[in-house]
Amino acid sequence: MIFCVAYSKSLIVRFATILLTLPVIFSVAADKLLVAASWEKPPYIIPQDHSGFEIELITEVFNDLDHGVNFVYMPYKQSVEMLQRKQADVTLTLNNLSGINSKYLSDVYVLYQNAALSLKNKNLPIQNIQNLSKYSVVGFQSASDVLGADFAEAIQKNKLYIEIADQTQQLSLLLKGEVDVIIIDLNIFHYLSVKLTGSDQFDKVTVHPLFSPSRYSAGFKDIVLMKQFNQALGKYVSSGRYTVLKARYNFKDIQPVIKRFPID
Repeated sequence: MIFCVAYSKSLIVRFATILLTLPVIFSVAADKLLVAASWEKPPYIIPQDHSGFEIELITEVFNDLDHGVNFVYMPYKQSVEMLQRKQADVTLTLNNLSGINSKYLSDVYVLYQNAALSLKNKNLPIQNIQNLSKYSVVGFQSASDVLGADFAEAIQKNKLYIEIADQTQQLSLLLKGEVDVIIIDLNIFHYLSVKLTGSDQFDKVTVHPLFSPSRYSAGFKDIVLMKQFNQALGKYVSSGRYTVLKARYNFKDIQPVIKRFPID
């Protein structure tokens, strides 16, 4: 059973504000591309100052194409719907499970390393996705939509599975021992654990590498613009700027995942 935790009042207010201001965004910034992104996912997306790996990457690649960008942040499913309704020029962090025709998806621009994490002192014998049905599990928002059919089937049977938008809360629940397992990207875990506790917390957790790395594209309203983006992205990567940006955000290839699922 999938139970999504209700958004806090502040999130609801933020989303309502977005809906009310969209007409203003369209009219004031008609010369800029409107890019829809998910709520905060540091170090990938940090709405407060329009930073994060994905935000900076997309901004720089479009700058190379002489396009300005305006970002609007919202729940994942709403960002997909904006593109489907052609209200956004681009939506970030999509794959072939997002409900967008693949011909409108760009080349892959970012890779997430999602895994199941449990506390080492619990010594949980989690060897496969099906084992998750035995434990209380907290997934990130829309995990059941993007992590594949096996995961969706396994957690559908789990009455102790929930999804939450606030990944800081995910990490807090795990470290306090209030939940058995969290499903989270490992670079997000690293970033948030340092932010919350002052140090990396990987020594306290077991990383269960149940998922292959998730490759994400950007979705486009216009195929011509997508092809231009792909060309500019290729030049950006080959120039070494992509590697520099990864280093700026201290991205890591976490060994338990990479050992089982080598990156091409």
